[in-house]
Amino acid sequence: MQWRRLLADVFFVCPVLFWAEELSRVRSRLHMFRFSDGPDQAGTFGDDLSLVLGGPLLSKLASRREGDFSIRVLRTWVSFARDGVVKWPQFKAWAPVV
Repeated sequence: MQWRRLLADVFFVCPVLFWAEELSRVRSRLHMFRFSDGPDQAGTFGDDLSLVLGGPLLSKLASRREGDFSIRVLRTWVSFARDGVVKWPQFKAWAPVV
């Protein structure tokens, strides 16, 4: 599984962090998060969409824990869309990811 994490870091994480650092130099507010589903999983683009769209709430195969986590993610995104307030730290190049 380490090779998946390596590939994710090389092709996704490093470029995203590079662009976040560049954007943070010219924009006053930049926030980001890294989603990894489990300790051996390498998060990639779009992995969080199922949670944001309530996928575990619609699936009979999802666990209660997955459903509860989906609700938490949904509430966070809805709160941001409604209020424009992000409840995690602003991006800093020296402390890049929540």
